Amino acid sequence: MILFAEISARPLRIGELLSLAWSITRQHFKPIFLIVLAVYLPINLFLVQFPEFFSSQDRWQVVKMYFNLVQWLETLIGVLALAALAIFVESVLKGQPMRAGLALSMSLRKWLSLVSVQILAYLVFVGGLICLIVPGIIFLVQLFAVVFVAAAREKRGLDALHYSRNLVQGRWWSVFGRLTGIYIVGLTVSTLATLPTLFFPPHWVFDLTADLIFDGVFAIFQMATILLFFNLDYVPHLATPNPGTQEASQEISGDPA
Repeated sequence: MILFAEISARPLRIGELLSLAWSITRQHFKPIFLIVLAVYLPINLFLVQFPEFFSSQDRWQVVKMYFNLVQWLETLIGVLALAALAIFVESVLKGQPMRAGLALSMSLRKWLSLVSVQILAYLVFVGGLICLIVPGIIFLVQLFAVVFVAAAREKRGLDALHYSRNLVQGRWWSVFGRLTGIYIVGLTVSTLATLPTLFFPPHWVFDLTADLIFDGVFAIFQMATILLFFNLDYVPHLATPNPGTQEASQEISGDPA
């Protein structure tokens, strides 16, 4: 319960979120590794073979198809890893860490809800971009936690979107800054971790290895965003609190105009 007391006491800074994510990873490496491997091994096995299926197609067309495929695989399958990690992290925070298989099975049972909230959030984001770029960015930050809400708070559809929005309300700039910092550091470190694989001879096994290294390292930073979600959920703030959380109290922050 020490971790729960730490994350529910006050808003955590970027460095504190990353440090806590790394600490949880070191202490519970096996279940986290199994969750990431179970979801991303089949995804990456398929992706490394994808270019071979369309070797006769135009190169740029294949690249476009590849990135579209990645997006859909992340939406339909990768979401299971995010949800399982969220469920597992909360069990750790409460001092009752569960098995990787149980976290994965719980996320699998919520698969339809997880996919639907992602699609809804994407439609809201695209709608914001069509109107103006700024509303799209605002919505993107407000809805960053929809998958975690669906996984850990049993919310579905628009309820999950409203729950995530309420968490960010009144502290948008603070959340934006922390998310931006986490993802910049995460993408940089994950990319650097794969650099040694550039010296390997061309082979799909080494391509698969590089992809798994990236996903494994980046999972630590995904856990930091999960911890940010729980930190927002547990720490009271000016905006109307979500059901089941503490009553609101003052925090110096705000939303974009």
